[in-house]
Amino acid sequence: MTGLIAHAPNPYDSVDIFGLTDGGCDIAPGKLYGAPTLKGCDLKVTGDGFILLPDKALNMFDYGVAGFHPRGYRNQGIQENTDNLTRCMEHRKIRIISPSFNLPLDYEWLVIGAKHHNVAMELSCSSLIRESGKPKHEKNIIEMLDNCMSCRVPVIISSLTDGTADKFPLVAKLLNEAGFDKELIINRDAGKLLNFLLCRFN
Repeated sequence: MTGLIAHAPNPYDSVDIFGLTDGGCDIAPGKLYGAPTLKGCDLKVTGDGFILLPDKALNMFDYGVAGFHPRGYRNQGIQENTDNLTRCMEHRKIRIISPSFNLPLDYEWLVIGAKHHNVAMELSCSSLIRESGKPKHEKNIIEMLDNCMSCRVPVIISSLTDGTADKFPLVAKLLNEAGFDKELIINRDAGKLLNFLLCRFN
């Protein structure tokens, strides 16, 4: 399976909105070398819990990943931050929530929301850049994983195209130390991931 993903419109690093709505998103093939292709969008969540992308554009994609972008979101405290992320789960195209581990969040409530709306939580390798020999934000990551285990909420392990792919061994070590159930990692199996990403649309 091949996944293609683009940032939603925002002031600093995104595709243009007209590139999405005027056919720019349609040029991606349905299959690539015989493998099915999905189109995803990395969506910026605003300070009031809305997604900064109109439905006309979002409907061009198969799924969305919603989260805070550090240069486009101001910390509003643990309750408001959590409510803003939870609120955007209600959109039918949102399949993955990407929490910003450097912001205060109520992970128990966030994961309960993910369970209710049947969305997955993302653990990005970029969250594990080491500080003083330890993974950055380790405490928050472990708290999220513990709650995902308790609520049986799936997790997706991801990497950006920014040189963080080499952090996968660090992710594996952290998952092992947390005793995380590998059956909850949905991108271990392409068929399982495909079914999960599309299940809200069938």
